Amino acid sequence: GRGQETDFSLGEEDKSSSSPFAIAREGEKVIEKETLSQILELSSKLKSNLEPTINKFIISSEDKLVVVMVEDWEIYFNLQKDIEWQITKLKAVLDEKIPSEKRKDLEYIELRFGNLAPFKYKD
Repeated sequence: GRGQETDFSLGEEDKSSSSPFAIAREGEKVIEKETLSQILELSSKLKSNLEPTINKFIISSEDKLVVVMVEDWEIYFNLQKDIEWQITKLKAVLDEKIPSEKRKDLEYIELRFGNLAPFKYKD
């Protein structure tokens, strides 16, 4: 389990989005404005790059943001590091290694470390 998660709906904040997504924060209930704007920015970048739809964001720790996709797989970002680079790695691994029909079998893609983007399929 992930412990206590708090869901935040961003229907009002994100007018461009037809489907408001939720942001969950473990532990504290306050999301810093800076973090929120980073997530909104990340969300719009992902929308232009990703076929599947985002279900929700979970702020797991200071350096771990979990993006949960509607197809039930997750992407791990580090908001403290270069988001553009993490999106570049994500696009590369999806284009080269994970055909769209296999994405529903993914468990996660890990983007937080260096030049790697390790991923894991569900058992």
